[in-house]
Amino acid sequence: MAGERSVTDEPEYDYVIVGGGTAGCVLAARLTQDPDCRVCVIEGGPSDVGDERILRLRNWINLLGSEFDYGYTTVEQPRGNSHILHSRARVLGGCSSHNTAISFLPLPEDLDDWVDRGCTGWGPDVLLPYRHRLQNRIVPVADKDRNPIARDFVTPPLRPHGPLAPNSAMDSDAGLFLRRAPSGPRPDLMFHFYQVPFTVSTERLGHPAIEHGVCMTPNVPRARSVGRTWLAGAEPTRQPCLDFRYFTDAEGYDEKTIVDGLGIAREVAATAPLRDWLKREVARNRTSARTPTSPRTDGRPRTPSTTRPVPVGWARTTIRWPSSTHSCGYAASAECESSTRPCSRRCPPSTRC
Repeated sequence: MAGERSVTDEPEYDYVIVGGGTAGCVLAARLTQDPDCRVCVIEGGPSDVGDERILRLRNWINLLGSEFDYGYTTVEQPRGNSHILHSRARVLGGCSSHNTAISFLPLPEDLDDWVDRGCTGWGPDVLLPYRHRLQNRIVPVADKDRNPIARDFVTPPLRPHGPLAPNSAMDSDAGLFLRRAPSGPRPDLMFHFYQVPFTVSTERLGHPAIEHGVCMTPNVPRARSVGRTWLAGAEPTRQPCLDFRYFTDAEGYDEKTIVDGLGIAREVAATAPLRDWLKREVARNRTSARTPTSPRTDGRPRTPSTTRPVPVGWARTTIRWPSSTHSCGYAASAECESSTRPCSRRCPPSTRC
């Protein structure tokens, strides 16, 4: 019949991959190494080829909550922040095109945990050699893009301090992994260091907004609280329900890790050279303090003592901390002077937990 297409006219594929995110694209690339294999990748978003809004790393913060973001929210979190936007990219390449192209090489012990839980064939001896096959090129950030306060977060000062400089590779230029227990086999706490403040949650609590700033965000690498997810309906455009159940593990491990992280962030802030940038702490969480079990940041054992708050240095920046002990995505952020440009970016209530 004229105008009708037969089934045989439809393209045929050996594999159909639903979701062109990071994993979907890697899988498609691997399968198509066989020239006789036909693969169809179905992605709900556009390609990022030639789109500077996505390709420019520093613009990642403006992608959050945009047309390139699915913007998942959570159900009410009795012991956590219910207002966090969990960003997931709506673009070919997924979060590898959306979240500053950040990635971490898995620790061998983490992969051993997978094997212990039944994931045979996923151990470090099998997976880690594949890092050499990654199709990327790692080069140091150019000096012109290195923000001086981020450099002083990890190295001694190389220049006099002044107003917070505008240059940055992606406004999140440093990180920190550490072990709280000296005998631990691997890091159990991590931080991002941002040259922008995360103030949406604290603004909601009545604290003032900050235009220029930095923040440290402690994270729980291996959370013990167990959440769940379920479909809210049959419509494909309806978001699923996410319930992370923050800080609900019976031992209180997750909450202790975050509180320890805030205390360690305060100690880092009180240590030169970073303290020479800082002025005062704002929205202070008075219950957060270093505990006797928390280590020194120099790796030496800490002499047991009573729980105590850690003071923050005073200089050109205002540290801002969340004031609720039951919020997720804790961020130690800071207000900074800036004589070079106004800040055009406003951080949405987003985090990476």
